[in-house]
Amino acid sequence: MRFLCCKGKVAPDDHAAKKYDDVDRKCRDILCTVIFLAFCLGMIIVAALGVQNGDPLRLVYATDYNGKTCGTGSLDHTAYYPRMNQDLLEASANGVSPLKTKFYTICTKKCPALGEIICNYDEKEAAESNIDKYTQRGPCWKVTVETSSILYRCLPKDNTNATTTKLCVDSNKNNKGTNGPNYYGFADKDFAGNAYYRLNYDKTYSPTSYCETVEVTTTSVGLTQGQTNPMFDQLKTTTATLARWGGDVETSLALICVCGLVIALVGGLVWLLMLQYAAKCMVWTTIFLILGIGIVGSLAFSVKAGMISSSDIATVTSTLSVSTPSVAAQNSSDNETMFQILAWIFIVATLIIFVIILFTMKKVSICVGIMREASHCVRAIPLLILWPIIPYLALVFLIVYWVVITAYISSAGEIKLGTTNSNSTLLQLASTASGSVTNSTWNPQALTTSDISTYLGLYHFFGLLWINQLIQAISMCTVAGVVNKYYWVRDRTVKHPYGPRPIISSLWIALRYHFGSLCFGSLIIAIVQFIRACLAYLDNKTKNLQQSNILIKIFMKAVQCCMCLLEKCLKYIAKSAYIMIAMKGHSFCHATKEAVGLLYDNMSQIALSNTIVSFMLLLAKFVISGVCGVLFYVFIDSNKDYAPGGAKELSAPVVPLVLTFCLAYFVAATFMGVYGMVVDTILLLFCVDKKENKEADDGYFMSNELARLLGESKAKLKAKKEGAEGKKDDSSSSDSSDSEGEGCDEEPVS
Repeated sequence: MRFLCCKGKVAPDDHAAKKYDDVDRKCRDILCTVIFLAFCLGMIIVAALGVQNGDPLRLVYATDYNGKTCGTGSLDHTAYYPRMNQDLLEASANGVSPLKTKFYTICTKKCPALGEIICNYDEKEAAESNIDKYTQRGPCWKVTVETSSILYRCLPKDNTNATTTKLCVDSNKNNKGTNGPNYYGFADKDFAGNAYYRLNYDKTYSPTSYCETVEVTTTSVGLTQGQTNPMFDQLKTTTATLARWGGDVETSLALICVCGLVIALVGGLVWLLMLQYAAKCMVWTTIFLILGIGIVGSLAFSVKAGMISSSDIATVTSTLSVSTPSVAAQNSSDNETMFQILAWIFIVATLIIFVIILFTMKKVSICVGIMREASHCVRAIPLLILWPIIPYLALVFLIVYWVVITAYISSAGEIKLGTTNSNSTLLQLASTASGSVTNSTWNPQALTTSDISTYLGLYHFFGLLWINQLIQAISMCTVAGVVNKYYWVRDRTVKHPYGPRPIISSLWIALRYHFGSLCFGSLIIAIVQFIRACLAYLDNKTKNLQQSNILIKIFMKAVQCCMCLLEKCLKYIAKSAYIMIAMKGHSFCHATKEAVGLLYDNMSQIALSNTIVSFMLLLAKFVISGVCGVLFYVFIDSNKDYAPGGAKELSAPVVPLVLTFCLAYFVAATFMGVYGMVVDTILLLFCVDKKENKEADDGYFMSNELARLLGESKAKLKAKKEGAEGKKDDSSSSDSSDSEGEGCDEEPVS
C-alpha cells in the first residue's frame, strides 16, 4: 500500500540539516498530472488515426501519373520525370511556383541512361515512333539529360568535367616569336635552389609557393540539353550540389562518427575527470586551447579561402627560418566561398572571446573555486557523470516516435488527380507547330489532406515540445536532488553518507511526489515554444508583405525577439524552481516564488559567478567540438584518398566538417549540461544555507572556500559561537568542544 500512496515522508537522514532532515513530501500539482495523462491519451488517439489513414511511403517515394505510390505493389521504387523541362515551363505559364510544380512521373527500377527511351506502363514497345517530339505528351520519351538518384528520385546531374592546368610563368623573359609567356620547366629552380614545381602523388606537377606568377587554364566539357530553361538549369545546379554534399557525407560517414561521436564522448568524460582533480589547470587549459583553436582555424581557413596567399606564408616562414609545406590552391570557387565564411566566423569569434577573457581575467579564481566545489560533488557521486545517457536515450526515443507518427499524419489523405489547362498558350504553340491539335491532357497528382490532419499535426507537435521539456525537467530535478543530498551532509566519513543509491532515490522522489510540478513547469515553457513556432510560420508566410512594409517587418522581428527572451528567462526560473522542488518538496508556484526571491536577494553574488561558470562551460564545449573538427580536417587533408583525384575525393570538405563539429558539440553539451546543473544547484543551496542557517549554532554547511569566493563573511558567526561557549559552565566544556568541531570553520567537502 505504501507504493500506491501519494502522501508520505522521505526517510529522514541523520546527517542532513535540521531544516530538511524530515521533509514532508506529498504529491503536488496533481491536476497537472491528470491533464498530462489526458494529453498523452490524446496523443495515442492521434497516433492511431495517423497509422490507420496514413502511408509514410508516400513521403519516401514519389507518386506516378496514375496516382499510385512508387515502391508499392508491382511498381519500382525510383521515380523518373520524363518531361521535367516542359512541366516547369507550363507551371510558369500558369503562374505556378516551381516549388509547387507537379511533375509527370514514371516509376522505374533505376535511373535511365542518356539516350534511352522510357514509356508509360501500358506501352509495350519503346520505339522512336511513339515519341511526341513537339508537345512531349508521350507515351514515350527519350532521355536527353543524364540523371542521378537522390532520395529515390532521378534528378538532373551536372556532368560537367573541369580540367585545370597550372603553369609557372617566367616573368623575366619573353617567348620570342609569339605573344605568349615563357614558362619554367618542371626541373627549374630559383637562385636559392627552390623548385618551381613539385611532384604530386598522382605523378602530376603543380607550382610551388616559390613561383611568383601562375597561369591557370580551366577547360570544361559536359553535356546539356538544347532547350533553354533558366528554372531547369537552376534545378540542375541545385540538385547537383545536394548530390555532391550527400556523397561527401556518405563517403566520410565513418570518420564523421568517429570524430563527432566517439572522440567527443571520450573528450567529455576526460574533461570531467580532469576537472575533478585539477580544476584550475583545466580552466586555464580551456582558455588557451580555445584561443589556439581560434587562431589556427582562422589562419587555416584564410589560406584555404585565398585570403592569405601561399607566397605570404613562404615569406614569413623564410624570415623565421621555418620550413612549411606550401598550400596549393586546389579549391573550387564554391569551396573558397565556404572557407571564406568559416574564416570570418573564426576571426570574429576569436576576437570576441579574447576580449571577454581580458575583462574576466581577475574573476577566473571564482570560476575555479566553484568548479572545484562542483567537482567534489561529482567525485563523491561519480555515477552522476553517466546520468546524461538516460535523458539522452529518452530524447532519442521521443524524436524517433514523433518522426514516425508525423510521417503517418502527413501522408494521411487521398491522392486526387487534377487537370492541366490544355488551352494554355504553351500547348497551343506546341500544337500549332506539330500541325495538329491535341486534346490529350495529363493529370498531375497531388496529395490532398484535410484540415483535421493539420490539427492532428499541431497537436502532435505540441506533444513533442511538452514531453521534451518534461524529460529535461525530470533530469534537472534528479541531478538537483543528488546535489541536495551531498550539500546537507557534514560527516562524509560514515558509510553511505548520501544513501546507498542517491541517483535512483532522487529519480524516484521526482517521479513519485513531484511529477505534477514538473509537468506544470514544462507545460509553461512548451506553450511559449509553440507560440514562437507559430510566429516563425507567420513570419515565413508574410515575407512579401514585410518587404513592402518595413514597419510590419520590424514588428514581427521585435515580437519574435521578445518571445525568445521570455523563453530564456522562463527556462532559467524553471530550473531554479526544480532545484527548490528537489530540496523542499514544494509545489511549482511556491518553489518558483521562493527561488526568484533567493535569486533577487543574492543577485550580486550569484549573477557574476553563474555567468563566469557558464562562459567557461561554453568554452569547454567549443574546445571539445573544435578538437574533433581539427582532427577530422587534419585526417582528410593529410590522407591521399580524400585529396583531389583520390579514391574518396571530397568535393566540399566543409560540409562533413561542419557536421562533425555539430555532432561533437551536441555530445559535449550533454555532459557539460550536467556539470552546469550541479553548479547552479550548489549556488542556490548556498543562498538557502546563508538565509536559513545564519543564526544556527552549528553554522553553515557551505565550505570555507565557497564562502570566501562568494563574499560571505564568517566573522560574526565565529564571534557568536565564542560568546555562546563563554556562557556555558565548565561541566559542559567537552560538549562545547564537540560542537565546535562541527562548526562552519571545518571544511565539509571531502
